[in-house]
Amino acid sequence: MTEHAVKPTPRGASVAWIFAGMWCALLILLATQLLDAWQRSVPPVLLFFWFAPLLILVPGILRDRLRSVTWMSFVSLMYFIWAILRIFAEPYSPRAQVELGAVI
Repeated sequence: MTEHAVKPTPRGASVAWIFAGMWCALLILLATQLLDAWQRSVPPVLLFFWFAPLLILVPGILRDRLRSVTWMSFVSLMYFIWAILRIFAEPYSPRAQVELGAVI
C-alpha cells in the first residue's frame, strides 16, 4: 500500500485576514495582560498561571490546527469575563476597552 501525502490547502485571502486578525488580537491581549500585571506587581508564579492557558495553544495555532483555534475561543471566555469585570470597575479606562476589544 502506498501512503498518500496530505497536501496543505492554500488559504484564501479572507481566511488569511482572519488569521492575521486573530494573531493581532492575541498579541494585544497578551500585551494588555502583561501591562496590567506589571502595574499591579503580580508575582511571577501567578503570571505563569495567568498566561499558561493562552501560551499552551500557540504551537497548535502556528501549525494551523483547527482544534487549537477552537480551544483558544473557549479559553478566551475566561479573559472575556475578566475584561467585563474590568470595564465595570474602570469604565473610562482605555486599557480595559482595548482588552475587551482584543478578546472579542
